[in-house]
Amino acid sequence: MARWRSVLAAEPANRVALLRLARLLAAARDGAGLLALADDVGGRSPRQAGLVLDLATEAMPDDAALALAACQHADRHTAPATRNLRWLLARQRFPDDAAIAAGYAAMRREQAGGAPTGENAIDPLVAEAALKARVERAPDDAASWLDYCRVGADRLGLAHQMRRWRQARAHLPESRAILFGLVDCLTCHHRFGQAAAELEQALVGQPDDVSVLEKLAATAEAGWDWPAARHWLSRLARLCPETAALTERLGHAEAEATMARGRALPTGPMLAPPSPLPCQPRLSDQAMHELLLGFENLGANCEFGLLQRSYGAEPLGLLRFAATSPRTLLILLRTRFAGLGEAGQMRLVAGPRDYLVRHEPSRWAMHTRIRPGPDAHPQALLAQQCRHVDFLRRKLMRDLARGEKIFVYQRQTLSDTEINDIYDALQAYGPNRLLCVRVADAQNMAGSVEWRAERLMIGTIDRVGRGRDATEWDISAGYWAYFCGLARGGKDKVLAAL
Repeated sequence: MARWRSVLAAEPANRVALLRLARLLAAARDGAGLLALADDVGGRSPRQAGLVLDLATEAMPDDAALALAACQHADRHTAPATRNLRWLLARQRFPDDAAIAAGYAAMRREQAGGAPTGENAIDPLVAEAALKARVERAPDDAASWLDYCRVGADRLGLAHQMRRWRQARAHLPESRAILFGLVDCLTCHHRFGQAAAELEQALVGQPDDVSVLEKLAATAEAGWDWPAARHWLSRLARLCPETAALTERLGHAEAEATMARGRALPTGPMLAPPSPLPCQPRLSDQAMHELLLGFENLGANCEFGLLQRSYGAEPLGLLRFAATSPRTLLILLRTRFAGLGEAGQMRLVAGPRDYLVRHEPSRWAMHTRIRPGPDAHPQALLAQQCRHVDFLRRKLMRDLARGEKIFVYQRQTLSDTEINDIYDALQAYGPNRLLCVRVADAQNMAGSVEWRAERLMIGTIDRVGRGRDATEWDISAGYWAYFCGLARGGKDKVLAAL
């Protein structure tokens, strides 16, 4: 034990040493030592403190002090659903502990919006616990499993939901209702590949199961996988008498699959890198400020938003300070940002510097710039952020419909297919212009520009922005000024000047 203490003292971020020491303390049933260890690391890393407390409560489930500490840690650093569940379980295990009873009562008051909870009020967590007891008593009852799996869908993350569906599948592997419930859970979170894999596994031994083939086709259509949709619909058509609806779906899938094959846009005119290279902006700060206000960031990170901030340009934007991968951006654009700002689909997550608000189905996340701490009120903050995200969503939808701004997407590695798909998705809203920026490699020189379409420009930058935090970033402002100037000028005007 002394050895791991010394390693941890020398390397405070050493997770292996932390867990080894925690396991030794748990084996010795040293609850006070575990509490002291969690308190010691909590100031540096709330997540590591949570790991220690999770391990401690699992090894010593009858220690009320550890259970209370885990609940209090959850109050400060976890989503409301996780916190509420911890308090409920602690209350059930230690009904006579005054401190746990007080904490549970405070949680219930907050859950009720500050109003006192009546005797006849229904606690959703208690209802959930009752459903859990029912499936434990009757593990072969499919209806009970379906109720138990679905009851927490509006508050549990995907990992917790999947754990329940897996348990149900293990007990009732032949139940189509439970299989389709699992698939619906995955597709709701845009995990179309996983959903298809579950369904394909069910086809083994029953290759002509019409219900599974129909579900596979619907999953492929929802995920815009048109070749797969055409394949499954064709199999359905061979097994079933063709109906007008099936014929229409198959025709649509064939048309979309054909378009997908030919969707690659031709290579457009190329501009060689300027000489000298634009290491610094050639515009005044005021001119940069005015230029950058005409652009809106779509991702994949905060670099362009921070460039705007460095020149005093502070436009409101849903994706300005957000983590948005190409896949996530395409999901959001194709679903017209459905669910963003809805309380049942948003979660508050404690990040290393501030809280993030995250849309669970798409995994999109945005900085709140509010630091976790004892003065933070996660429940109220989540409600406020939901309103803020909904406002920004509606603003972005208006901007996309007007087609007045130039949208920016920048990522270190960005394939031609991803660029073309993002451009196509933007055109579904109107004649929107897109500036894509990727990092130089063996095929693309820093400073080069390609006009791939009338409203699509691709620039190659020398490097991605680097920084220790949101206020100290080193960004290639000269390259950005060069690309933005060309994009604002437009393809015809720029090429006519050559």
